[in-house]
Amino acid sequence: MKPKGINFFEQHVEKIVVGVLGAAALGVITMQFVGRSNTVTINNRELPPEQAYEALRREAENVRARLADTTTPADAPTSVPDVSAQVERLMASGVSPAPFLAAPLSSPLAMTGPGAGLDFDDADAPKFSPLIPPAPMRPAAMVVGGAVDPLIVASHPELAAWVPAEQPHDLRAVTVQASFPAAAMIRALERAPGDPAKQTIPRFYWMNRLEVLDVVLERQESLGGGRFGPVEVVPPMPTAPSLRDELASAGLPAAALQSLVNFARDNRVGIVRPPFYPTIAGEPWRPPRLEREGASGDSASRQQADTLRRRLERLESEIEALQSRLQTRQTGAAADQQRIIEERRDRTIAERDRVLGELRAMGVDRVESVQDDVDRVLSAPVGSLESADSLTMWTHDVTARPGASYRYRLRVGVTNPLFGNSSNVAPEDMELVARPVAMSEPSPWSDTVFIEPTTRLYVVGAARPGLGAGEGAMGSPMATVELYRFHYGHWRRVSARLTPGDAIMGELNLPALPRFLIEVAESGQARVVGREDGPTTLPVALDAFVVDVVESSTVDIAGQTRAQWQVVFRDEEGRLVVRLPDEDRLRSSRRAAETSATIAETAGVGEPGARAAPQQRERQSTPAAPAGRTGGGTSGQRTD
Repeated sequence: MKPKGINFFEQHVEKIVVGVLGAAALGVITMQFVGRSNTVTINNRELPPEQAYEALRREAENVRARLADTTTPADAPTSVPDVSAQVERLMASGVSPAPFLAAPLSSPLAMTGPGAGLDFDDADAPKFSPLIPPAPMRPAAMVVGGAVDPLIVASHPELAAWVPAEQPHDLRAVTVQASFPAAAMIRALERAPGDPAKQTIPRFYWMNRLEVLDVVLERQESLGGGRFGPVEVVPPMPTAPSLRDELASAGLPAAALQSLVNFARDNRVGIVRPPFYPTIAGEPWRPPRLEREGASGDSASRQQADTLRRRLERLESEIEALQSRLQTRQTGAAADQQRIIEERRDRTIAERDRVLGELRAMGVDRVESVQDDVDRVLSAPVGSLESADSLTMWTHDVTARPGASYRYRLRVGVTNPLFGNSSNVAPEDMELVARPVAMSEPSPWSDTVFIEPTTRLYVVGAARPGLGAGEGAMGSPMATVELYRFHYGHWRRVSARLTPGDAIMGELNLPALPRFLIEVAESGQARVVGREDGPTTLPVALDAFVVDVVESSTVDIAGQTRAQWQVVFRDEEGRLVVRLPDEDRLRSSRRAAETSATIAETAGVGEPGARAAPQQRERQSTPAAPAGRTGGGTSGQRTD
């Protein structure tokens, strides 16, 4: 019976599938015998699989034969290439035909050139008023010093010219501080120029490009009598980041300015507020003037309060040192020596109370630590020129000569927004845009500061035999002098009694002060590998001698006539110098040296490397270009 509703395909579909698959299998089997067989490729030759092993064996034998062959090829080099010389030659040649790369790819390219991309002919280009930064304000200078960390000296040979060759590396320098009116400069940039023929510099010329590129310190040496020597430019502080050489380069392309700006931005602290060198002994470094947020009163009163607070801390340290001497003194000590120390402690306590009274009279009820203010100032970020109201800046003169007096002033160099845009300035302003840095007018001069000689002399007494000073040689009058020597971060004192004809000299007794053994690796990294005790005595002498001790008379404020002694000595320059004991005893410089010497008796020495030196950030965008270098000076050797 024939099925209904089922067509032929539906009835035989399974037979069709089996047939197709069978035909395909038969085709595959047939190709194995009648088609091209399988092959492999060896040395660009196609071979059947059964011949592959033999071909590989012959190739291996050929390679072995070539390795065993001792014949030198005709084209083989006769010498070994000097790879080191090739590398040095490639490094010296740079990666760019210009000495600086135009700009890092990570920063937007500043618009430079005539018209800054606008369609102007040079004659029709707008003329802009050049930037002349305002002068820094309120300069203040202060002598600072201490024993520089020997690891810093060993790691930075450029610093060795300004410190003693042997430890301790004592250094006394001058820190100069000023305030730069950044907000006033921005207002001047945005203000319409007074010349109607000139326009304001467009904001996109300087926005996000203004940086302090250099802080230039200038000084004049005092010649006495109100006269000063020529103006000298102080070289950049050794080890501090500096762009001074690059900024003075005559061939600097305009497009390279962005690279210098990036370097200055990355090293803003090192350029605007370079830290003083880490020290292991001596009074901690402090800026000449502490600007505290929220401080009330005028600048003069705040500065006076800071001075009193520093004085208070030194008095507290002196009282602690004197008290320590009284507690540790042996029972067999002379009673008069014990009494002298007690009287001096009592005078120091009275002086401390007087300073506290002055501070309270100024409205300073709670006397905070000066170091707290210093830490607050040092930890505060250095703001940008475009956002700060004013920038507190300082720099250091490590080339100052002991025994000399100087006054200082500052100039500030900022990015010149018209550098490379000569078509946008009038002919009379062409010189102002020829350099990448716009220099400010100089600040006013600071007060004159005196860097005390390494060895100081004070005449504190004089008498003739029979007046309580003891018998001098052959009944000669006698002078009592104090010699102070700056050693291991502090002034140290020795007293001597001299008669006419005696050389001015003495010998310091020192506590056990360490000398550290330093090892410097090939990379320049220094480390301490040991320590040893330094000498316990130190000769102190001046190239001078006592000529005479003369008694004269004077009238005091009460109208009474009393004896006054004068000590005459000849100094190292052959001059006759007269010193009055009554005046020398009361000198403020002697009082400061005496305080330092008292603190030195119990002061310790820190460990090298305890405070890390600031690191300079390199310009990663210009690996072959001479990025900003650390400062250095060659203006002369320091003489002690």
